[in-house]
Amino acid sequence: MIPHGVEVFVGLDPIDLRWGFERLSGVVTEKLGRSSRSGAMFVFFGKRRTALKILFFDGGGLCVFYKRLDRGTFRIPGPADEGAAVLTIGERGSRRTGVSVTPRGGNPSPLGEAFRRLAVRWRVKNYRKGSHTVYLLQYHFVFIPKYRKPVLRGDVGHRLRELIRLICHANEIEILQGHIRPEHVHLLLSVPPDLAPSRVMQAIKGKTSNQLMREFRALNKEFWGRHLWARGYFAATSGNVTDDVIKKYIELQGAEPQNDDKFRISG
Repeated sequence: MIPHGVEVFVGLDPIDLRWGFERLSGVVTEKLGRSSRSGAMFVFFGKRRTALKILFFDGGGLCVFYKRLDRGTFRIPGPADEGAAVLTIGERGSRRTGVSVTPRGGNPSPLGEAFRRLAVRWRVKNYRKGSHTVYLLQYHFVFIPKYRKPVLRGDVGHRLRELIRLICHANEIEILQGHIRPEHVHLLLSVPPDLAPSRVMQAIKGKTSNQLMREFRALNKEFWGRHLWARGYFAATSGNVTDDVIKKYIELQGAEPQNDDKFRISG
């Protein structure tokens, strides 16, 4: 899936599709003056337009995707598409899988340009709405128990997940992905604009600490001062690391398959 708000640059001059990462990155730098690791997606066609390569940085490294059509050719965007194309998920899928085809032939570089830029935007349905706002604010949080003790397992882990859900629901926070490990918690949350990340963590850590220490007496023997969580936390917005990459990272934190795969417990 193409990430939110990504720029797509389509090379209009054909290339040798045997080129690899370094050669394609060099074309991007030479023709556009930007890094192939900028988070944009770069599309290259072969001479016959029956095959293409897509160069993309997913936050962990460069990826190259290759597609060859059994019949027909890929359609290269025209001047009317430049800078203003709003592609639906279906249209993006068609362009990438080759469903949108044209008869063979034609000049692959009608304007003699190196690249044509497409602005890909998500439809409004991916945004959340408040009483006076439309927003898309997503944070990746990580926090740990004091001394990094592996106590978040079994009944404690399940109760913690239940409490986090209740707190998020009360504050209109959407849990996009979550994972409770014995010694740390990952959360990817969609947060209303009136809530600062510090307030989100204050609500989650404060209320869960008090409740868990009351309900599970064994925790009082593990921690001094009735404080379950260590000071501080990690928080980050997506940046060049896309939401899908973060979701996949959280999903692969060692959990066995569960029915509730958006918020897992393992360990």
